[in-house]
Amino acid sequence: MLVDGGGGVGLGWSVHPDRARWFELLVQAHVGAGARSRAAASADRADAVAGGSSTVSARRRRAVIALDERDRDRVLELLVGWPGDDALPALDQLMGRRLVASARALGGDLDTAGLELVDVERTARALGAENEWGLAAKELRTLGHRPRRATASERRLPGLTPRQTQVAELAALGRSNREIAEALSVSEKTVEGHVSSILQRLHVRSRVGIGAALRSLDERRQAALTA
Repeated sequence: MLVDGGGGVGLGWSVHPDRARWFELLVQAHVGAGARSRAAASADRADAVAGGSSTVSARRRRAVIALDERDRDRVLELLVGWPGDDALPALDQLMGRRLVASARALGGDLDTAGLELVDVERTARALGAENEWGLAAKELRTLGHRPRRATASERRLPGLTPRQTQVAELAALGRSNREIAEALSVSEKTVEGHVSSILQRLHVRSRVGIGAALRSLDERRQAALTA
């Protein structure tokens, strides 16, 4: 609908706080459809009405186009080393990391790109960020990886609720309680309670143990798929 309607006649004048993100999706859609000139026009329009050209959303819009142009250096210029980016919300960081990893793959650094994309894909899955999850998985496939999208029931660890499973996956990735709380929009105290319950239910003593339990579950699922 965004593409068919050119973003909608009111998109440029919307006062909704997510309008910058809508423009990002519009640019992605145009690029995906092979309409790079329309993507650039949408990025220009967004700069004019959605915060200017130096915001993180604006830089990501331009990075999407640069990546389509296979301009690795331009992507890195737009997204690496900007003050404050490491304090962005989890989803914003994921989007930037995915684009940077894709740019590194363009430059031939496939091992680094693959490891980063695996982490992005897993973190996006834990957050329920379907768009980023799908884009990371798609990029991994181009690198020869075959990520498999688990069903909701498969993602749940035995004995844990869906929310506890999300917390467990993020904890296993090395995220602190504060980072998990910000990512899931809950209090740090709530995360502490979830982590305590997870340790108890998985019969482990640390986050390292949580990670080991997750890897064991992944291995058993993969073995079942290939049996």
